[in-house]
Amino acid sequence: MKAVGMIVEYNPFHNGHLYHLQKSKYITGADVTVAVMSGNFLQRGEPALLPKWQRAEMALRAGVDIIVELPYAFAVARADLFALGAVHILSELGVSDVCFGSESGDIGAFQGAVSRMQRDKERIDQWLKDELSSGVSYPKAAAAAFQAIAPELDLDVSQPNNSLGLHYVAAIKQLGIKALTPHTIQRKQAQYHEPSPNGSIASATAIRNTFFSEGIHSSALVETLPAPTLDIMKHYLDEFGRLHQWEDYFAFVQLCLLSQSPRQLHQLYEMEEGVEHRLQKYARASSFNAFLSAAKTKRYTWTRLQRVCTHMIHSIPKLDYKPLSQRPLQHLPEEVRLLGFTKKGQAFLQETKKSRSIHLVTQTKERRGSMLSYDERSAAIHALAHPPALRARVWDDEKKRFPIQI
Repeated sequence: MKAVGMIVEYNPFHNGHLYHLQKSKYITGADVTVAVMSGNFLQRGEPALLPKWQRAEMALRAGVDIIVELPYAFAVARADLFALGAVHILSELGVSDVCFGSESGDIGAFQGAVSRMQRDKERIDQWLKDELSSGVSYPKAAAAAFQAIAPELDLDVSQPNNSLGLHYVAAIKQLGIKALTPHTIQRKQAQYHEPSPNGSIASATAIRNTFFSEGIHSSALVETLPAPTLDIMKHYLDEFGRLHQWEDYFAFVQLCLLSQSPRQLHQLYEMEEGVEHRLQKYARASSFNAFLSAAKTKRYTWTRLQRVCTHMIHSIPKLDYKPLSQRPLQHLPEEVRLLGFTKKGQAFLQETKKSRSIHLVTQTKERRGSMLSYDERSAAIHALAHPPALRARVWDDEKKRFPIQI
């Protein structure tokens, strides 16, 4: 059986994701689709709208065959680590192709850019260093470096999906995976940061904004979400009374900032360049949105500060992540939690069982290493948005739950 892999967050699964899924199968001729999905906190440092189990079920009901969880250590990380962890997992699961969405839609542009990155690494690194030292954000610095050094490459790496796609292709090259072929699909209609829905395909950002401003019964949600997604969101709301956003966790951010010294905060992962002082300065803001709006600068971008806050409420120390940051190829995931599968997915897992070197965890008690303990911590913290009785149910469920079977 031929499998195509996808690197996803599904926050939530929408019509654009359905298009990506269907197109990925079509252009690769794959029999099976495998998704590696971020857990309860995401790459841009945001709490997921719904927990990983509900988002996995959305995707399975839409036609994804296998879903595994990208460990927290890679899921809430800078783009190169995010890509390395996800690409490694897909390769270890036995997929032959990986397909990602991008603003470009031209896989040749990504491959050319990666080759140029390797050939002119010193020049690009120096340009990036100079741009960053002037206070420019990393995406803008990277775009400026490429434009200056390789203007013939028609690839705007300041665009978020182009940037991630470049890291996916670079990860394949860095890992030396010759058996994994990359493909890209141009994003249809909606752009990543589009603030509001416009048509049947909208960005996840627009969909989340619509939910929090108009509610679950908005006609825009009906138009942009597959029926299973909408049903699962409604059921979760009925059961827990909310979908998750940063405002639900702002009190925990304030507690961390107001109860610790700058020196203590500086020991946490991604707390660099004195950012702890800036965060403490605005810790008494009236809301998380007001807090980040005041704290962000050209250098300290919204995304970067969100990731810092995520690591802070998880109490992730720099020392725990130092080996991964410095020698990522020596600390790639050796096990991954299986969230769900279809009958076709189950057949693929059975077919590849003997050749698969990565350990599939179906319950937390089966984990062998310490990396997945962060995922348990992340699920527990995500549940803190609920009243005590409900969060206790979630904590218990996380330990006992088996993969979803569709």
